[in-house]
Amino acid sequence: MTYPGSIEHREKILFRDYLKRNPKEAKKYYEFKKKCMREANSNPSKYRKLKDSYIKAILERARKS
Repeated sequence: MTYPGSIEHREKILFRDYLKRNPKEAKKYYEFKKKCMREANSNPSKYRKLKDSYIKAILERARKS
């Protein structure tokens, strides 16, 4: 759970808005998520770890845009 105004909440909004403005990036993220789901094999912790660096990279690009 996140709270409005928290760092985590602001990052989620930044991430969402960046993907909305960049449909090609959103498509790549969607495909990456599917790959992570297959690799994680129903393990939520592994799934989050697989996505972590990709999400950080997207957030970095979003901050610069």
